[in-house]
Amino acid sequence: MPPTPPLSVLLPIRNEEAVLQEALDSLWAQSFSSFEVLTVDDGSTDGTREILRDAARKDSRIRVFRQEPRGIVAALEMARAQARGRCVARMDADDVAHPERFQAQMKLMAEVPGLAAVGTGVRYFPREKV
Repeated sequence: MPPTPPLSVLLPIRNEEAVLQEALDSLWAQSFSSFEVLTVDDGSTDGTREILRDAARKDSRIRVFRQEPRGIVAALEMARAQARGRCVARMDADDVAHPERFQAQMKLMAEVPGLAAVGTGVRYFPREKV
């Protein structure tokens, strides 16, 4: 097993084949690269499972779990139980992460003793659909 990463990304998914690849691509573009991605397929019936399997074959940082449809809370709990990182980040399958998101968040966590959580700003897109 690879070394323990400092960051575990929890990514619950159900039927998100239309947007999942863009979310994964935004993770691979991160300037901070020492993380694992714990994906939980919550009973998808579309091509989500195949996208996840392909991603895991290409990048050992992604770990794929599957469960019968039980909802986002159960999916997050399954991912959290598998997390090896000291810090945990959340991502949804329809999110696109800024390339410096993890670097900025991990830097802040390291610089501020006792800091327990870090949030981020959100920009909705495409604008004409929001």
